[in-house]
Amino acid sequence: MRVYICADDNFYGGLHGMNSQCITNVSDIKEADEIGREMSLDVIESYPAITDEIDSQVEAIMETNDDCCEEDVREEVLGEDTNWTVWEINEDVAGDLTNQQLEELLDEYLDEEFISKYCKKVASWD
Repeated sequence: MRVYICADDNFYGGLHGMNSQCITNVSDIKEADEIGREMSLDVIESYPAITDEIDSQVEAIMETNDDCCEEDVREEVLGEDTNWTVWEINEDVAGDLTNQQLEELLDEYLDEEFISKYCKKVASWD
């Protein structure tokens, strides 16, 4: 199945255009969610204000919990800040278009217009 994935972060919610989006082929929604989560983590890691806040949260947790592994704490904190949405491409409308052509159309349309014309919502992560 082909999907459109748009990922940002829960901290700023895509403010100032800090997001990532793609059209890709996946075997199921679980795979699409994994891709969306990775895309969201990439957005978070590219935004210094967010990574500074995450570092502060991890430090605070580590100071009060000697039994925690820093990597596990960081993963938990990062997981709370990830955000993405997955839409299945409506092949009745976009079946003749390649993934690249659909990505080019993303640049022409507002997200809502693209979704309305070419997608149906299938999964979301809050």
